Amino acid sequence: MTSEADKMDTTDPVERLDLNLDKSLLDPKFEGYKVTMDNPKVEGKKFSVKGATVQRSPELFSLQHMKLFGESNLLFVNDFQTGENVHLYRFTSTGFIEEMIYNKPTENWSFSNVARFELPNAGAYPPSIIFTNDNFAVVCNGLDLITVFHIELVNDSWTKLLEHRPCEEKGISLVEARYVAGSLQVILHRVEERTKENKKTDLFRSKIYWLTIAVGENALSDRVTIERVREITQEGHYEACTLDNFGRLVILGTKTPFISSDDSGIITQSDAKTTKSSTPRRFWSQKDDDLTVMFTFDFPVNKEDVSVQLSSHSIFLTVKGEVLLDGTLGGTIDPTDFVDTVQGNQLLLRLRTTNKDNWVVLMEGDQQHVEQPNSETTKKAFAEMEKDELVVGAEQMEECDESELMLTFYWFDGDKQAVVKECDASCRQILFTSHSGNAPARICLRHDVDGVVWNFNDQTPYHEATLHAFGYVQASKTMRVWCGAAPNSSYACIVEANNHALLYWQRKAVGNELFNRKTSSQVTHISQQQVLHVRVDGDVHGEDAIIGVFAANDALFFLTPSEVLVARFQVD
Repeated sequence: MTSEADKMDTTDPVERLDLNLDKSLLDPKFEGYKVTMDNPKVEGKKFSVKGATVQRSPELFSLQHMKLFGESNLLFVNDFQTGENVHLYRFTSTGFIEEMIYNKPTENWSFSNVARFELPNAGAYPPSIIFTNDNFAVVCNGLDLITVFHIELVNDSWTKLLEHRPCEEKGISLVEARYVAGSLQVILHRVEERTKENKKTDLFRSKIYWLTIAVGENALSDRVTIERVREITQEGHYEACTLDNFGRLVILGTKTPFISSDDSGIITQSDAKTTKSSTPRRFWSQKDDDLTVMFTFDFPVNKEDVSVQLSSHSIFLTVKGEVLLDGTLGGTIDPTDFVDTVQGNQLLLRLRTTNKDNWVVLMEGDQQHVEQPNSETTKKAFAEMEKDELVVGAEQMEECDESELMLTFYWFDGDKQAVVKECDASCRQILFTSHSGNAPARICLRHDVDGVVWNFNDQTPYHEATLHAFGYVQASKTMRVWCGAAPNSSYACIVEANNHALLYWQRKAVGNELFNRKTSSQVTHISQQQVLHVRVDGDVHGEDAIIGVFAANDALFFLTPSEVLVARFQVD
């Protein structure tokens, strides 16, 4: 019988993708946001029944759990029915899913219970509702159950089609659901505690459940069944997860190098292989007499795997017996002054040159075209890795010990049981992820000070929009409870401290004549910041805090247990 590892060995080489910036969408001369006092009002509508809330139980204590609850959003939208009427949903404290319809022309609200749905009292992750098209909604209670509902558009009634418990353990979250060619592709996630035999690994890892649910042409009369269940084990915490445009690949953004999967059981991490060993990716940078070389591998690296021999003019470097550098350097160095640091699947080598002349090549005769990033980036990367090397010893590591340095996107093919694509996004922080029911998630990564929105609809991710200085802005907002952007990226938003929202409009028309003092040219559009004051009864962690946010192109909605609020915008 062919083992899963053998099947992995015969897979095609992994396709390497790059994140290529569209320079036409960048503004190197961006001068900041102009603060305006012309802020829209926030209008609220009180509920007769309080909404359900979710609290993290003491046993859910890992950093992964905290991230999961920190990203909780209990305000759900049906994009497929939203137009003149905005269809929003919440869980009530009395055990119902309530529909909240906001009519834009009249600014009136209507409320109705559409389905009975009880939430567990304790031990659960945040519950979720995802609409896959006009006819189906997938609901997860956060503990052990997912439910598929059929939606009748004529009378807006919900009919329960399927209840399924994907695992025996308690605690699951709904990541994504998509209707594709007569079936529902559903992605679930749980944080799994590892065995403690290896003290150098994280205490927790992620388990992804990928369900294919057949719904048939007539869901009310045809039998709805679970066709296929695939499990993906992800070491550590995944930073982003979505399906590709055709529902055939799972895209995972993670700081750890390997994932594994199968259809009918759990494959341990050591059994799974992504591809055969390939040449590691390399870049180098020089600042004054400091020369830094970084290697990124397709496998984890330990300190004992690295061997370095130096002279003033040459280097011999091997990792796991494979020769990476062997020959004459592009300049002279001090062979007694070097540091080699490893973390995860990366090796960082710092050398001290004996003069400050800029090196043209790293090695004489080197024909490899290598990326030479900003020297400050590599300096920061080295500082982070050096800090971790000093702090983390033989004791057990947790996710908080991880550096922001590493980030890789993997495209996992469920049929081939292998990674078929990967994209190195190291040194780029994920600012937010925006899911929808009919397309891959849009992922915003920090690039320098900006936020760059990447679209994963195509074979290669492409630069869709730029949120100017949003990376810098978000880093300074330590009390944020939600972060995102409008679907058309016309504005970015940070909801902070449960009493106000900061809007960063990328391009707003100027209502009167305005001139740039530096150039004396007339300005027709500006970048603008608005501050919305949200009326909330209670403090940041109070019982009536903000528990949900939905950003539309022309409005921003807030949910608390006792009220739904909306701010309307004038759009160009």
